Amino acid sequence: MDVLHWDGTLSAKDFRIGAFAFAQKWESCNLAFPPWSWLPCPKHPWLAPPEEEGYLSLEKICISRPNEEEDIDQISQIDTGEEETCCSRNEDVLDDATLVQSNHHELHYCDFHIVYSSTFRVPVLYFRAYCSGKFS
Repeated sequence: MDVLHWDGTLSAKDFRIGAFAFAQKWESCNLAFPPWSWLPCPKHPWLAPPEEEGYLSLEKICISRPNEEEDIDQISQIDTGEEETCCSRNEDVLDDATLVQSNHHELHYCDFHIVYSSTFRVPVLYFRAYCSGKFS
């Protein structure tokens, strides 16, 4: 590929190759997370060959929310070498207009999908975050 004249787009075949390379790299570097899965798209005979159609999926990633004491411990272990500004690290600045109150008894999940846009010829990341019901 001539990088000087590259317009930033990919073919569906290049997307598939890149997606598999990304999934392999992810699996070797992120052992604590599940691997990405290649999911085939429904077959359309008038589009690209079936072996090129599909997308990457990483679903039901559970995000655990540490309690306040763990937050303070993690912050106190970070040494940036910079002087503290007028706001204390332990003070929370709240913006009621954008704050979403969270129940500490809910599990938070994220789903990620990387698809190929045939219109723009680029990969697109879709993600969804949601909470499950309460657990005991």
